[in-house]
Amino acid sequence: MIKLYIVRHGETDYNLKEIVQNDDAVLNETGIKQASSVREKLNDIDYDLIISSPFTRTRQTADIINIKNRPIIYDDRLVERDMGELKDKKMSYNSYNGALYWDYELNLSDRGIESVQDIFKRAEDFIDYIKKNYNNKTIVIVSHNATIRAIYHVINNTNRTSDLYKFKVNNACLLEYELEGNHENI
Repeated sequence: MIKLYIVRHGETDYNLKEIVQNDDAVLNETGIKQASSVREKLNDIDYDLIISSPFTRTRQTADIINIKNRPIIYDDRLVERDMGELKDKKMSYNSYNGALYWDYELNLSDRGIESVQDIFKRAEDFIDYIKKNYNNKTIVIVSHNATIRAIYHVINNTNRTSDLYKFKVNNACLLEYELEGNHENI
């Protein structure tokens, strides 16, 4: 059995202003407080390690929440969805329709936006890696809205023709899951 605690990074000014974030966005004062609140919740959890997206806001969050001073591993599969030419622009300015970009069958990738099927491939690969390598471990994962959404749907084996955009992830949320590890005979 593998225990996962999934955390979305704390708030940034980009979140407040509804601007599509770049890789270097940093936590604001509220985001630091949110991460500190998650840190307190993790005090009662005996986790083995943290696996985090390498982006600045997730690194900051991982550092703050690491109350047990466990190893932190950075994994590119946990980065935020690449929003292409929409980065650093207001969502409303870009006429971004999230429901369309989360339609698995439509699989839009225009304007340099990473397709939903590619996000799911990253999430599936990451969960398979966890199952193969971390049986009987408790892991804290620090990531981003879109990636956590995809992980949620992978873990819960959601029908990919359903409304994938419906599941929302708040800043500094703490989600808990259990996975069966893969056992290989050698």
